Amino acid sequence: MGFNMAENMATFEKRLKKIDKAHNGGIFSAKRRRMREYKPLRLPGFYLVFFAGLTYAGLTGAKVYQLEQMGPEGYTAHLSQLENGAQSARIAAKLLQPDWVTQYVLRQIQVPQKVL
Repeated sequence: MGFNMAENMATFEKRLKKIDKAHNGGIFSAKRRRMREYKPLRLPGFYLVFFAGLTYAGLTGAKVYQLEQMGPEGYTAHLSQLENGAQSARIAAKLLQPDWVTQYVLRQIQVPQKVL
């Protein structure tokens, strides 16, 4: 039939070397996966701080906007109305109390009232 065992063995050895090379040093090799150590990501803490900062910045922006639109007296009246409401309204009133960051932002922007 024309099968030469010596030729077949030589090509078989070449194929085995190719397969061995691919398994030992390739991207998907078992050795490479074993050598890599697991390193836990420390990003969830960063994302938590980042989310808290963005939330605080948004809340401060809302307070500044309401203080500008209502004025100090109207804003105080609005907060007192919230304090007499339901539990969620009382929580909102505590969150909307002007703090030193809100006062600082208000001093920095100084929007002139009715320039005309």
